[in-house]
Amino acid sequence: METNRSRNSGTYDNSRMYGDSRMHGNSTMYGDSEMHNNSVMHGNSQMRGNSRMYGNSEMCGNGIASHPSHIVSADMVGDDCSCLTVHPDTEIGIRVNRGCFTGSVTEFLNAVAEKPEDNPWRELYPQILYGLVCTVAKMLELYPIGEVPMDRVEDAVHAAKEARDEQE
Repeated sequence: METNRSRNSGTYDNSRMYGDSRMHGNSTMYGDSEMHNNSVMHGNSQMRGNSRMYGNSEMCGNGIASHPSHIVSADMVGDDCSCLTVHPDTEIGIRVNRGCFTGSVTEFLNAVAEKPEDNPWRELYPQILYGLVCTVAKMLELYPIGEVPMDRVEDAVHAAKEARDEQE
């Protein structure tokens, strides 16, 4: 078991870190939560209950999860074949992480729109993002987290759907 944590981050209860997973900032883990492989937590993010992170997924900002399905990702996307991770956030509803980017669905889509028109990811990102955002939104319906503003989650789903529909 690897314990690659910054001074202010912490693991409590039965939470565990494996592989090369890392915690930075004020990130915390509680309950039976687990981090595996190369997963990373930043900022004030929290994992609770039996939540899990695998692969190269990242949780940033005010991210929060209490169920394994609250954190979803697609690996091997983008020009550099990196990981696109989507998770609940107590401030913005749903947060998107990709490479050095972290922000709202709308901010991510705006960044994608700045890609050259001949870049295939300009068209593919909205397709992939819509599926990930809908999955997180549905999991928040099934396994609610009270601190997550559901009106902002609905806004994120709507923005992702609009962007996807524009590509069709």
